[in-house]
Amino acid sequence: MPISDVRVIARRNGFVLAEGKPDGFYMFGPENYLHDAWGFPVEQCGSNERLIRTLELWAYEIDKDNLLTREAWEYFIKILLEIAIREKRP
Repeated sequence: MPISDVRVIARRNGFVLAEGKPDGFYMFGPENYLHDAWGFPVEQCGSNERLIRTLELWAYEIDKDNLLTREAWEYFIKILLEIAIREKRP
């Protein structure tokens, strides 16, 4: 996905949460992935709901002892939940 098709939603501790085209396609990871030819790994991309589940797994099981990454994942979860609530409003 070209960088021009990606909008950074949030940054925290060297990580980014971004939205790509089509709208509703999200990705997260180290900020340098924005400029990497390979982009974001498949498990770090997807719908809002999918990313929330992945981030929860990473925050509370995989990275639970790494405070910097856990803080970033929790922040991104909060943002994705706010987006989901906003999208469901009439």
